[in-house]
Amino acid sequence: DGIIEDALEEDDNLLISKNSFKGLNIKDILSEDLHEKVKDIINKAVEDGGVKILKYKTILEDKKIHTYHEIEGFRKGKEEVFEMRVVKLREDQILAISRDITTDELNQNKIQYLSFHDQLTGLYNRRFFEEELKRLDTERMLPLSVVMTDVNGLKLINDSFGHDSGDQLLIEFSKILKNSSREEDIICRIGGDEFVILLPNMNHYYLPELVNRIKDKLENKDFKKYGISAAFGFGTKDEKGKDVNDIIKEAEDMMYRNKFIESPHMKNKTIDTILNILHESDEWEKNHSQRVSEYCEMMGQELNFSEKDIKEVKMSGLLHDIGKITLKDTFIDKKGSLNKKGKSELRRHSEVGYRILSTYKNLYNIADYILYHHENWDGTGYPKGLKGEDIPLKSRIIAIANHYDTATRNRPNKNNLTKEEACRDLLERAATCFDPKLVEIFTNKILNR
Repeated sequence: DGIIEDALEEDDNLLISKNSFKGLNIKDILSEDLHEKVKDIINKAVEDGGVKILKYKTILEDKKIHTYHEIEGFRKGKEEVFEMRVVKLREDQILAISRDITTDELNQNKIQYLSFHDQLTGLYNRRFFEEELKRLDTERMLPLSVVMTDVNGLKLINDSFGHDSGDQLLIEFSKILKNSSREEDIICRIGGDEFVILLPNMNHYYLPELVNRIKDKLENKDFKKYGISAAFGFGTKDEKGKDVNDIIKEAEDMMYRNKFIESPHMKNKTIDTILNILHESDEWEKNHSQRVSEYCEMMGQELNFSEKDIKEVKMSGLLHDIGKITLKDTFIDKKGSLNKKGKSELRRHSEVGYRILSTYKNLYNIADYILYHHENWDGTGYPKGLKGEDIPLKSRIIAIANHYDTATRNRPNKNNLTKEEACRDLLERAATCFDPKLVEIFTNKILNR
């Protein structure tokens, strides 16, 4: 008859006090909808003797259990999830155990969310993309379009400004993709800097318009500040007989072709952007780099370098401090000097510069020269402790030019040496810090031009 004979738990663990339970019919404490469901599994348990399970969501209100859909505005309340297990004891008795599994459900939902979503951007991940592609690959979803995109220059941004900056750009890029797409479109991050949009019932004629809309929005974000762009490719399955994987390949190939075409231009643009950001915040650094570049050019001419090598050493001088882009204002103390952490970061700037420039095929050599421009002739320098002629020639030239300019035209709050004092300083450091032959050429010929 549905009469509750006893409750075995202590009062603190019950929704209603133990004494209030006994003698009541289950319909007295359950909503009508939930009562019918409980009654149904009780009848099934009595019929076949097996364990029956019912999972249900409820909101507890005035010590009465209501199914969540019966209460208007239930989302404002505390929704809980319960699991009831029912088993037959005797012909006229059943045992029902109902337990709160809200925490278990929340954890399970969280695990399920993480398994299908990218943790950084909140977009769907590759696993979800592959599952969704199968689901959407039906005649009802035709034409099914795909847009693939790859953020250009992300590694360069990570190396130059740190991964936090790169992550923020990816988050902003994700927002642009969402704001440019329809509600029914599926947007996924399928790799570090690769994204794909699945567009059911989308004709290929509209895809260029979508891509241009995304590109326009990139112009109004930090992407323009950092000189970042994205390469796009797209394709459409408009017939039942086409293989959707061929469409994915078509979009991917188009994206990589565009990336190949745009990449050299965008990388050069990003290098210019990094220099501009570095020099905008530090006028001295800008002038210093230009002067070092000029000294390096003159040294190349004096050493009868080829035109190509002169250009290379000149460019190396201009870019030698590009790794300082990672130095933050927080590394400067109240007197304008670097603090302990700043000095440690400063020693890394040649390595950072190397990482930035080594992403460019045509700058591989320059990246090496910049990496070693703080090595000392006697092997006491950094980052690798190279010695003598093991240090690249152009790195040795940069080292002398950099030291002389810093000594004679130091920052406003530092003491400068005269030309004569700086020459003596270089000669004293020859054979310890600097190549003696190059010091002689620099002091006797370059500075007397």
